[in-house]
Amino acid sequence: MIRPIPTRSAWHQRLIDGVLAWWSARATRRALHELDSRALADIGVDASEIDSIAAETSAHACLTRLRIAVVATHD
Repeated sequence: MIRPIPTRSAWHQRLIDGVLAWWSARATRRALHELDSRALADIGVDASEIDSIAAETSAHACLTRLRIAVVATHD
């Protein structure tokens, strides 16, 4: 008898999604922290907004910025 390939359970998928979102937020945060204040100003971001932007782009927070909301939607 051939065994079926086990599929991921719901909790397993949530765990994977959470880890991927965390890595995405971390990468965004690091990239923005590498920019100086002039570069941040050029893209319309204040240094105090970096954590918030990282959370929004990785689905850890509700979308409040129009630029992010147009590009990505959270399901």
